[in-house]
Amino acid sequence: MTEQDKNKKKKRGAPLDNKFAVGNKVAVGNKGPPPSKWTEEKLAEVANHFMEWADDENNLILREFACEYKRGQEWLPEMAQKSDVFANALKYAKTKIGARREKTAGKPNGLDAGIVKATLATYDYEHREVLRLLKSADIQDLKKTINILCRGQMKK
Repeated sequence: MTEQDKNKKKKRGAPLDNKFAVGNKVAVGNKGPPPSKWTEEKLAEVANHFMEWADDENNLILREFACEYKRGQEWLPEMAQKSDVFANALKYAKTKIGARREKTAGKPNGLDAGIVKATLATYDYEHREVLRLLKSADIQDLKKTINILCRGQMKK
């Protein structure tokens, strides 16, 4: 690199030697990345807001809550891993919104039943487990289980 190229980089503000740059873990005296702004207290506030938000009849999609904080949908489970309070709020919101979606499915001015069915696993833990079992089940075992269940229904 010529002296002229080095001067151009300096003028643009690009550091030539960034080993002492802020945020560099190997820089002398730097103890790593800055602390997270998502403290337990802040997550508790957000969790309370999340539960209030879930109670609103107009809210039917979980990821819209993440968008209020300018985050993607993966932000919800990430915060749930950091905080038990937020994890409980996420469970509450999934249950509340899932029940609301099921109630409005197929009704006039309600959600399309096909869309609700396609997204049910997001909101309903039991439905997700059934889908997981169906995907992993051997067809013969599945037929036996269905036969046993059907016989039990007929006896009642």
